[in-house]
Amino acid sequence: MKRALHIISLAAIMIICLTSALFANAADTEEKETSGRVKIALIDTGVSDSRGMMDADRLLPGYNYLFSDGDTEDREGHGTYIAGIIIGASGGGGSIPAASESAALVPLVYYTDDPGMVTGAMVTLMCRAIYDAVDTYGCRVINISAGISQNDRSLQAAVEYADKKGAVVVSAVGNANEKAPNLLYYPAAYESVIGVGAVDKDGRAAPFSQRNESVMIAAPGVDIITVAVGGGSEFMRVSGTSYSTAYVSALAADMFEKNPDLTPAQVRFILKKTAKRTDSAVRDNETGYGVIDRAAAMEYCLAMMKNAAMGFVDVESGAWYYSAVDRAVSLGYMNGIRADAFEPDSCLTRAMTVTVLKRQAETSAAAQRTLAFKDVPYSAWYWDALSWANDAGVIKGYTDGSFRPDENVTREDFCVMLYRLSGSPAADKNAKLSFSDASEISGYAYDAVKWAVGRGIINGMDARHFRPKSHITRAQAAAMLTRG
Repeated sequence: MKRALHIISLAAIMIICLTSALFANAADTEEKETSGRVKIALIDTGVSDSRGMMDADRLLPGYNYLFSDGDTEDREGHGTYIAGIIIGASGGGGSIPAASESAALVPLVYYTDDPGMVTGAMVTLMCRAIYDAVDTYGCRVINISAGISQNDRSLQAAVEYADKKGAVVVSAVGNANEKAPNLLYYPAAYESVIGVGAVDKDGRAAPFSQRNESVMIAAPGVDIITVAVGGGSEFMRVSGTSYSTAYVSALAADMFEKNPDLTPAQVRFILKKTAKRTDSAVRDNETGYGVIDRAAAMEYCLAMMKNAAMGFVDVESGAWYYSAVDRAVSLGYMNGIRADAFEPDSCLTRAMTVTVLKRQAETSAAAQRTLAFKDVPYSAWYWDALSWANDAGVIKGYTDGSFRPDENVTREDFCVMLYRLSGSPAADKNAKLSFSDASEISGYAYDAVKWAVGRGIINGMDARHFRPKSHITRAQAAAMLTRG
């Protein structure tokens, strides 16, 4: 049973319970045809397949950061063990099913256990490999089954860069639980990284697997069968969070293959959302949010392509506004602040408001070339929508000639805009508002609020209060746009 993790200090390399290896690739080598496969950067010790047990088309040229003219052969074994798990292998003695259906591996060698080949500044080499994985090799997944026992700003900057560029980083949390369970290893402990713990065949946290806040998710990591390196055997058994990380990287790659538009934040969200939990707790320090569930994750990945709200990591399915956000986005009234975030509790600005109202009105009216608002340049992203809203009388400016696009919209003002958009229907003079703060509603907004409440477009903040001067949130706006 092989269990090791290479812990890198800034001055030296220390090996403690978990293996790690990172390899190199030759940028000047002609790249193999990937047939649309999602690339996983295997920042490790390299990959060796002298027996030809692995699919050669899924092993791409990489680079060796230890030696400029070096190959990416694995002189230790760790990287090969991980490769065998991800892309599978077959030999005379049997076969290993591939954890990923679609991934191809790019070996980036940054470490070897050979004393004659170990160089200093391993953190620097790891960082170089991360940047190259994104910029040179186009990898969507970066597998790092290694860690350092202290935070390093350059390493944090590298993983954050990868995240911003659309690559998800997956890293082992470490195998020192029996001696130092609270010890954090980086990059697994960084917020943008998927920190992976190990479980046994029964889904219980492995005795060696770290138990702290760095554990985001868990995967099999005890007695895993993989490819042997050297010797007479084709296969061997290994244990460690390094190998759990391989399963998560494989799943992430297949998620990208099914939905290339996923962001790293969405990958993390889906893995947490679909994980198998041992109890009712949202997360714990043993297995994080639970053990990965491949079938559930893939199903969710496909479903979110049809259900807009499922892709927002900040819109929980149990939230009161979930269906409203889903409908508002599906109908094209609203978009997320980002591809993976709706920001339901953020306030709606005046610029946002004219944009969503124009979309709801389904108008393609041509924009005016001139507007009287002194604070709205023609290059403003909301110019067309404001031109329409101003021309239709849906929104007005201030007496000083400004529009104030970044000013937040109040609940009563949003009612006024919807009221005007509906043609300002005559109000029922006998109808009255029962809210205890009805007297706080502005005179110009009273009929609009009464109309909106009567149509069921808006409700009070509670049974007694309307809060007319409170700023309307994006979630509330989505609900109002899809009612009445």
